[in-house]
Amino acid sequence: LHHESVMNHHKLHNRMRSFWLLLLTKLLQVASAVNSNCIDGISSNFGAFTADGSPSQATCSEIQHSSDSELAIQDFLSTAMGDQTFYVQGWRWHTLSLIRDSHRLNEYARKINKISTKENVESLNTAVRHVVDFNLKGLQRIEDETFFPWLRKKLIADDVPVKDAFKQIIDGVDRDRKKVGDLASLLRSEIRSLEDTTNDAAIIDRATIQISQISQEISLVTKSIMDREDRLLVPAIAKIVPSSEQKSFNNKVLRNLGLLESRCHLVAMHDAVHDKLYGDEKERVLFYEQIPSVARMMIGRWKKTLYDPKVGVLE
Repeated sequence: LHHESVMNHHKLHNRMRSFWLLLLTKLLQVASAVNSNCIDGISSNFGAFTADGSPSQATCSEIQHSSDSELAIQDFLSTAMGDQTFYVQGWRWHTLSLIRDSHRLNEYARKINKISTKENVESLNTAVRHVVDFNLKGLQRIEDETFFPWLRKKLIADDVPVKDAFKQIIDGVDRDRKKVGDLASLLRSEIRSLEDTTNDAAIIDRATIQISQISQEISLVTKSIMDREDRLLVPAIAKIVPSSEQKSFNNKVLRNLGLLESRCHLVAMHDAVHDKLYGDEKERVLFYEQIPSVARMMIGRWKKTLYDPKVGVLE
């Protein structure tokens, strides 16, 4: 009886912890949106708070459902089974590179806001196009066409005991992925306003501030997405899907990226993993183990010839 009481207490503790973590994430996202003056653009997505700033009943219900789903998945993952190694690391590192690049874009736009020469504005345009039309677009294409259909097939199958919980989590991640896409559209709009003017200081000032704030919001939302993926979806795939199938799928993802694109993305992944603000020793070891030696040897050359001409301004 004592053991059962302790277990029930532990489960209650986990449930409350998940609930408050999710609530805190929501509050931080809304606070960030307000701070960035982007609330009008994304309030329809985060519109879950009442006029006095408190969570609406719908939001509390959503958070409770997410909390219950997280707890169910954590219980499912707690039982050891098989190899439990995740082999589709390229997808994770691509997400990590987007978090890093969008944050660096935030910092670069703030710099341009203080020194807005014509050359700097043009380089900001190049940086935005890289983050939105190359990095994010490549990630979205792979996730929409390949990764998330596969993820749903594996985790929401009839033989998965907590398939409804996985559906709840994946649906939530998909909603936030759409928010990132909407924010990217706002970035494109701001860049177009810069392209339409060459010397209007007021337009340049407003647009660079908006670009800085929106890109930081992209980084924060993507970081929240990756946190849920790493805690709940990655270990689930490692547990459910055999290593041989994961490796085969990983090769399919790489083929879908395309030869030239995959080289630039690999450089971005390498830099993100080796940036102490984003990667750690464990990630660097995984990168060394999972990326073929020939590709690793070429990263320096690809960075100089393919990557830096597009992204060098963010360094």
